[in-house]
Amino acid sequence: MFSPVIFFADFIQILAFVLTAAILVRIVLSWFSIGGAAPFVRLLFEITEPILAPIRRVIPTAGMFDFSCSLDHSPASLLDRWIGPGG
Repeated sequence: MFSPVIFFADFIQILAFVLTAAILVRIVLSWFSIGGAAPFVRLLFEITEPILAPIRRVIPTAGMFDFSCSLDHSPASLLDRWIGPGG
């Protein structure tokens, strides 16, 4: 039987997973000198930047380290645990 609540919870869980994966890929790509002209990199930045930019305004970078990715990963992980199976 179809339940809108379960559908919405599953949708939020999948969205949190996709955003977390995109942020982790962005972290890994930041270790390499890959230009921003590649279509995949541009798409990745378009997906993650609206989430990371507000965090960067509150928490500035510390030298060459950008902690906004790790701070964003924590709420997404908590949301996934809260909504996920057995949550």
